[in-house]
Amino acid sequence: MTGGGLSLRPRDMAKFGQLYLSDGKWLGHQIISREWIKQSIQKHATSDLYGEDFGYLYRMIDRDVDGTFIQSYEAWGNGGQFIMVFPSLELVAVFTGENYGKFPEMGRPFELIDRYILPAVK
Repeated sequence: MTGGGLSLRPRDMAKFGQLYLSDGKWLGHQIISREWIKQSIQKHATSDLYGEDFGYLYRMIDRDVDGTFIQSYEAWGNGGQFIMVFPSLELVAVFTGENYGKFPEMGRPFELIDRYILPAVK
């Protein structure tokens, strides 16, 4: 159940992000159909509360890095578990944490991404 209770190591989270970045291919084999990947990262809903767009459980985010918007799709988990995919940079970033139910603590990876990582690679 991916809504709670899914246990993955950071390297497995990164592999999942890479699988999506590669349009469902892993080591030259099509593991997930390209069409499913495309459908799952398209806008299907918008949050009334935050105004964020969602694919199939992915948040669709345009991150502002020094005036340049970098598109991402991101899987967020409680406590600070994040898989972030930045297609234009061919980048997958993974974060883990234990800040369950704690805000703003669980959002610390966003500061790292926005302030340090994306400016370094854009």
